[in-house]
Amino acid sequence: MKRLAASLLILLVGMTSFGQDLHEGFANPPSSSRPLVWWHWMNGNITPEGLRKDILWMNRTGIAGFHLFDANFSTPQIVPVRLEYMSAPWKEAFNGALALADSLGMEITVASSPGFSATGGPWVEPADGMKKLVWRTLDVEGGVRVETALPEPFSASGPFADLVSTDRWSYYEDVALLAVRLPEAFKDIASSGAVVTSSGGEFTAQSGQVHSQLLHYPEVLRFIR
Repeated sequence: MKRLAASLLILLVGMTSFGQDLHEGFANPPSSSRPLVWWHWMNGNITPEGLRKDILWMNRTGIAGFHLFDANFSTPQIVPVRLEYMSAPWKEAFNGALALADSLGMEITVASSPGFSATGGPWVEPADGMKKLVWRTLDVEGGVRVETALPEPFSASGPFADLVSTDRWSYYEDVALLAVRLPEAFKDIASSGAVVTSSGGEFTAQSGQVHSQLLHYPEVLRFIR
């Protein structure tokens, strides 16, 4: 009984200590468990004093760090003088903000895409810029040698939000040509009797074609086949 009582005492002491550590860890979590936030600098609407106050507030409220994102999104001017991205005053404010955050032990991440959702600039050649993968399909009879021209790649760059870009690509290269043998029972969308419906636009499966107001983005429509 004495050995059992001693074991229970050790166990209870251990559980009490664990409970205290758990409560302390929850009440005052380490930096690795604290939240990080996005910190947007919109269209140069920043001041060194405003940045200082933001960082001190984040640190005071328990935020462990931030992901700095310099964005350009038609934001109206709300500061006396905009600090244009990469201008000398902007760099000075940027260095001051990072130095203060670092002195407070905060974690700092800087987006590589100033502007919004794209990385690069006019100095980046098209071959080195951001790209997307497009594809076309062509049905041919198998079992014999085939010489035929492949369809041209889709040229529209596609929509963004409610904007539609029809600019032709400035760079293109083939990356792969795949041949897939179709099952004997295969039918395309037109001959299978399938009906295409949509909550937006008008579609038809006639002659294997899909017609819609969304033809500027055929890569998406291709999934309907």
